[in-house]
Amino acid sequence: MSDNSNYKKKNEEFSDAELSDIEKPRPKGKKPRKKKRRRKFYFLRFLLFCLACFLIYKGMDSSYFTVKNFKVSGNMFYTPAQIIDMSGLKTGVNLFFETKTRPARDKLLEDPYIKLADIRRRMPDIIEINITERLEYAA
Repeated sequence: MSDNSNYKKKNEEFSDAELSDIEKPRPKGKKPRKKKRRRKFYFLRFLLFCLACFLIYKGMDSSYFTVKNFKVSGNMFYTPAQIIDMSGLKTGVNLFFETKTRPARDKLLEDPYIKLADIRRRMPDIIEINITERLEYAA
């Protein structure tokens, strides 16, 4: 008993601020509050990121993005079909993964009549070819 009475005397000597570090008596019926621990869920975020990347890849690889049309502009000497054949581009291939615009542009620029060539992808299924032809001044 003497130990218990000494403990109470020691607690009475402390101020309220010091008692907050020890243990304050709580009113009846109230449960002690737990500190909220914020969970970061790093692994779940990583899995969601991987899932999003996979869905984007599958969407880009779908048949919705296959080349169906070509738009050729700026041509005077060659027909649109000749320009498409010279570029090496084809219909029925994927717009993102199987269509390489830089090699097609380089093939077009090998021709002496073509001065500039610009090839762009237009969503969802069009490839647009803009060319500038050289004018013939002397033959």
